[in-house]
Amino acid sequence: MKTLEKIGLFAGGGDMPIVFGDEARKGGTKVVAFAAKGIASPALDSHVDKIYWLDPSETGKLPLIFIAERLRNFVMLGSIPKTMLFKKDFSESKEISSLINDTEDRVNDKLMRKIADMAKKFGVNFVNPTDFLPNLLLKKGTATKREPTPKEREDIEFGREISHAIGDLGIGQTVVIKNKSIVSVEAMEGTDDTIKRAARLVGSGTVCVKLLTPTQDPRFDIPTIGMGTMNALIEAKTAVLVVDAEKALFINRDEVIAKADENNISIVAI
Repeated sequence: MKTLEKIGLFAGGGDMPIVFGDEARKGGTKVVAFAAKGIASPALDSHVDKIYWLDPSETGKLPLIFIAERLRNFVMLGSIPKTMLFKKDFSESKEISSLINDTEDRVNDKLMRKIADMAKKFGVNFVNPTDFLPNLLLKKGTATKREPTPKEREDIEFGREISHAIGDLGIGQTVVIKNKSIVSVEAMEGTDDTIKRAARLVGSGTVCVKLLTPTQDPRFDIPTIGMGTMNALIEAKTAVLVVDAEKALFINRDEVIAKADENNISIVAI
């Protein structure tokens, strides 16, 4: 596990910022969180050493805080609904207005690269969160008791190609396959809704593939699986979940795998 004296955490929604705070502090790293108001979990306060609650439009305050806290290294974790770009007025924030208006388009990869370029001006260095979370990663192979069937392995290979293709286009990370057919593709709705939509269309027995593409930056766009996603897989009666070996983060990894075993779901890291 990597350790630093202090690290900044840009925290969105979900459990991942809480998990990161706990794990990084176990390793001796102090965590200063910058939590998005109305998005990040209120419980985050007790899982970090210091927290600043900020509206996503209050970016102008950040450089002075960085200097006061003597922060240089940061991670970005947790979900920020992309629909917010259409629902919130960012006219008061020069930084976000520039990000939105000056980026070629609003594809995730391009937005994140633009954020990283802007951050460099303030001496901000983004690091890979997985360096601090080795216990949440899966090694290559099948993590569950059940191995995929030969037919499911065909869908895995087909899904790998499609997942990389949609990732390169900036559409999303997740694709759901059945009988070498593309059933559903992730866009703004997120992984869980993509899985449920597939079940509504073709029923049970699908293969869910969630992978990074070679062009995606793991500092910003890490596939994350938690009990919420596992519950969606169970509800949809999905047969197989496929992720990247040593790149996808599993919140409560052992519990998620045990739940998969209970429901005859195969989890494969490729």
